[in-house]
Amino acid sequence: MSNTQKICLVNPTNIQRDWGHSFPPLGLAALAAQAKALGLPVMIFDRDLLFEQSGCNMKAVDLLTEKMLAEEQPEILGITATTPLIVDAYKVARLAKRILPSIKVVIGGVHATVLPQRTMAECAELDYLVVGEGEKTFSEILLKKKPSEIFGCYYREGETIVANPPREPIKELDVLPLPARELLNMATYTRRSKQLIRGVSLRGTSVFTSRGCPYRCSFCCGPLVFGRSLRFHSVNYVLREIEHLLEQYNIEGVYFADDMFASNKQRAFEICDELIRRGLNKKLVFAVQLKVTAVDMEFLSRLKQAGCIQVEFGFESGSQRMLALINKGVKVADNFRAANLARQAGLRFLANLMTGFPGENKEDLDQTINFLKEIKPDVAGFYKLILLPGSKFYNDYAHCFVGMDNWEHCLVDDLTTNFTSMPTKDFISDFKDVTRRIAISNARHYISYHLQKDFVRTICDVFFLAMRKLQRYFLRERRQKG
Repeated sequence: MSNTQKICLVNPTNIQRDWGHSFPPLGLAALAAQAKALGLPVMIFDRDLLFEQSGCNMKAVDLLTEKMLAEEQPEILGITATTPLIVDAYKVARLAKRILPSIKVVIGGVHATVLPQRTMAECAELDYLVVGEGEKTFSEILLKKKPSEIFGCYYREGETIVANPPREPIKELDVLPLPARELLNMATYTRRSKQLIRGVSLRGTSVFTSRGCPYRCSFCCGPLVFGRSLRFHSVNYVLREIEHLLEQYNIEGVYFADDMFASNKQRAFEICDELIRRGLNKKLVFAVQLKVTAVDMEFLSRLKQAGCIQVEFGFESGSQRMLALINKGVKVADNFRAANLARQAGLRFLANLMTGFPGENKEDLDQTINFLKEIKPDVAGFYKLILLPGSKFYNDYAHCFVGMDNWEHCLVDDLTTNFTSMPTKDFISDFKDVTRRIAISNARHYISYHLQKDFVRTICDVFFLAMRKLQRYFLRERRQKG
């Protein structure tokens, strides 16, 4: 392979997003690190960030993309995409082939993984599609290995789409280099925000310490990407990454983005102990996601001692009937217990809840609302069910609704699709009322928490957050009008 071969990795635009950036595209950074390890020149082009910086001016983003392609002349273009990004991913692929007809276009990510055949069929400009974990498969594409010998990918032979056998998950995660964050705009991705650790204003970034999820929640498609077997980075690897982030970006906090940080309780204790031993608990704070059945007072106390200030729970519902429907594998009593333990341990906790489940009735929704009132979380998220391609709910119900497969209109904030047994008008009214009350409660907790720490900064933060909310409102209105 010529070491002059250029690789460009693209993060597509999410036109549905209306919050500030906190989470960098670490999947692309991981692929970039693999390319660098092979000695290949690689860059990351972040259309999503450009979209925000341009004031949601898509024409400007497209012009910048064309300019980049014409100037850099990459030979391989890698694109990642979730479902909200797939339309823009297709646009980038077509734009690249128009400007550079010989370029090889590779797509990966959640959407491509769960709908590989359809994705290749919908966009003729795609040469390869990577299924699941991309590091090893993408590396073999870069090394120009014979397409038929690359496990874990789809490719084209003339007009035929060929599906290769799946690739085994990477067992030893420590063989992977640290994500190439230096290729991202980390000044922006580590800027002060209350979105990283929800409700806490700080400079920080996200870290993944494990992969895989053994659970089968009906609304989720995550296990289709990283598999159901749990795999872990070693404690030393995790601490090395955190120390690197502290040194390079002077962060104040870390969000452990693993779906279940405590899936291996002994390892979680060891990470906490090592944070304490190295004195990192005095240099940064962190938040974790926990399964409600994994918490006890000893573990929560150790988390707090290690620097944890917030734990996040996916309670989903206060209705036992709905918890059974979504195959959550927990009881409402478990949810109450986890919330009470977090409060007793002196930790902030975030409550994530959902509504809009198939067959959900007013009684179920009221039970969720009452549950939320009773646990009094420091911050809450309340979301309407979205049929994620690859999830059980998508497979069971998507065919029942016209337009669910039209990616152009598959909007996250669309309230018109109603899977519940409630009248749509009543459901929308109740949903908006609850989200409004949660927003007020979150703001009140945010101000109360930060006023105790820095009065002047809190007042400034509230002012600028209000201005950004207003700006996003007008940008959203502009998008909807045209």
